[in-house]
Amino acid sequence: MRIPHGCLLVCLLTLTAVTTTAQTTVASEERVRHLMELTGAEQMGFETIDAMIARFSDTFSDVEPDFWTEFRSEIKPGDLVTLLVPGYQRHYSSEDIEALITFLSSPLGRKFVEKQSAVIADSMEVGEKWGKRSLSGSLND
Repeated sequence: MRIPHGCLLVCLLTLTAVTTTAQTTVASEERVRHLMELTGAEQMGFETIDAMIARFSDTFSDVEPDFWTEFRSEIKPGDLVTLLVPGYQRHYSSEDIEALITFLSSPLGRKFVEKQSAVIADSMEVGEKWGKRSLSGSLND
């Protein structure tokens, strides 16, 4: 029995539409926040703020230290998490978020999060040396 091309095309389009819909289910804010909790996003926010303040206080040495202390006390990384949720929802499907939660809840996932700050610090140091070497080479040309 031959299947008419039109019928086959309709079946394929329907299957594609169902698959696409399944892949683009938007994750709930609650699940994204849970994922961000597992990644330590809020703690990373505090670390980023502290590093930023340290650099700014060096750069703007005429600013009183009390200003930086007060500034730090007013910043709430949870506010940043709230601002980041829509981006996660835009770039990851509900299924993606669930898979990431599953991974990050595993022993290897927890190790990944635990070591991430050290890996980033190492990467920044290597990147800075690489950048200086590249710049030096360009200036000598």
